[in-house]
Amino acid sequence: MLGSCAKPLSERDIKPGRTDADRVPEMPTKTTNFTELREQSRRRDPDWDANVSECRRAMRGALALAEVRQSQQITQVQLADALEISRHTP
Repeated sequence: MLGSCAKPLSERDIKPGRTDADRVPEMPTKTTNFTELREQSRRRDPDWDANVSECRRAMRGALALAEVRQSQQITQVQLADALEISRHTP
């Protein structure tokens, strides 16, 4: 499907055996070397590794809590009410 900014096709654009995909130019492929990105991040921020580790730890904790809640069939709201806390408390 063509995007909204593509020009409408005219009768002369349509040739036998061609599809819309044949008329859409291919986007260039750009690859990213994640090792280089990681090294750049480490140079810019000496605490980068610690921050990434903290984010991973927090995500693992959140996923573990979600699994427990799901196994007990409890929503976040129900858990917050049971603990007498707000879900939005920082």
